[in-house]
Amino acid sequence: MNNEKIVVVVRAVFKFDEKYLVIEQMNASRNDYLLFPGGHAKSNESLIATLDREIGEELNIKNFVAKELRFVKETVSPFDRNFEFFFECETEMKFNEIEIVQKEYTGYEKIKKCILKTEEELRDSSNFYPEMFFDPKKYQFLELDLVQYKNLFGLDRNIK
Repeated sequence: MNNEKIVVVVRAVFKFDEKYLVIEQMNASRNDYLLFPGGHAKSNESLIATLDREIGEELNIKNFVAKELRFVKETVSPFDRNFEFFFECETEMKFNEIEIVQKEYTGYEKIKKCILKTEEELRDSSNFYPEMFFDPKKYQFLELDLVQYKNLFGLDRNIK
């Protein structure tokens, strides 16, 4: 088991009128799923810099602010350790002004559309990831709880 490889992903959690912005994405197996926009960090890139870059590559959301680290998920597999950081974000843009920038299949996935869903709709959805986002106590938080993590690292950190 070689789970020494670290994979870091950031996700932006935007709300518009009490609904969450999620993207419908198709993976390489042609399965559709819903998730918050974002993507993988590059070596030595901070979490916020990754968030800025990924949102710019996927959507045309400009001048957004990462307000709060909302959720951290750790997954360990035989191949790697995956850390996902979910940031509550704000923008002055309206939902109808948002457009998909990444229109091509990247080899991993293709964004099909942006949609708004209520918390209840996402909880009831069989293809929403991460399925336990609204129940964070069911996840392991990096051997720390979220408050301890924020006190130790703040909202941003460089990833090596």
